[in-house]
Amino acid sequence: MRSGRARAKPVDRARWRRQLRSRPKLRGAYRVGVGVAGVSIMLLAIAIGWLPGPGGIPLFLVGLAVLATEFVWAGRLLMHANRTVRRAARWSARQPRWVHRLLAAALALGITFGIWLTMAIFGRPGWLPSWLDALPLIHGATG
Repeated sequence: MRSGRARAKPVDRARWRRQLRSRPKLRGAYRVGVGVAGVSIMLLAIAIGWLPGPGGIPLFLVGLAVLATEFVWAGRLLMHANRTVRRAARWSARQPRWVHRLLAAALALGITFGIWLTMAIFGRPGWLPSWLDALPLIHGATG
C-alpha cells in the first residue's frame, strides 16, 4: 500500500559535470583547481609525515583521491595502491600469530632505533627530560 507522500525527485548529481564539460575554459580552470588542491594536500602530507602515527599516509591518499576525480593517471595510481593494500592485508591474514608478533617487534625496534639515532645526531630536544642525557651514545647538543 502506498503512503500519501510523494516520492522525492532524485538529484541529478552529474548535471554540473555535464555543464562543466560543455564549457572548455571553465573545465580547464576547474581541472587546474583540482590539481592545485590535490597537490597541496599531498605536499601537506609530506610535510607532516614525520609526526608520530600514520603521519601523512592517509592524507596523501586523500590528495590522490582528489586528483583522481579529474586525472586518469591518478585514478590508476589510486587503484594500484588499493590493490596493494588489499593484497598485503590478505597476506597478513594468512600468517601465523608468531609472524605478526615478530613484525610488531621489528617495527618497535626500528622506531626505537630511529629515535635513538635522531637524538645521537641532533641531541636531546629541550622538551625532553634531562636524565635522557645519561643514556649511552647520546652526545649531541641539547636544544
